Amino acid sequence: MHGLGFFQEDLQGQLRFQLGQVAALADARSAAELLAADEAFFSSSAGGIFPVVRVNGQPIGNGEAGTITQAILQEYWHRRVERCNDTLRLEFWSLWTGGLTVSEVAPALARHQRWHNAERPHSALDYRSPMEHLVNLQKLQMAA
Repeated sequence: MHGLGFFQEDLQGQLRFQLGQVAALADARSAAELLAADEAFFSSSAGGIFPVVRVNGQPIGNGEAGTITQAILQEYWHRRVERCNDTLRLEFWSLWTGGLTVSEVAPALARHQRWHNAERPHSALDYRSPMEHLVNLQKLQMAA
């Protein structure tokens, strides 16, 4: 049995197809359930996949990130990089009319990245910029 954390449903389905059927222990309710797994991880939409190798000082499986966890982690970051490249291609390079030297591209790309993160509304963030979203999260955490 492989203990798997929560991750996006579409990614879950695609990875199951690529890696083979995985028995999920997504609702582990006790340390004993986690310790019975061959491997485990937890995930977040912004931070990726995090192997869980110990519970209460006791190893899960062999005490190292398992092969399935490593494969999912690699695939997750591969998709993140591809998404970033797609965004740059669509939002920056398709509109770029300047030269192609580092001294010409670097400042424009830095301006684009600042705009993308501080000003551009993102539909996934309720049409707020990532900076607005982060500030809002910090306010919510301080209020809690």
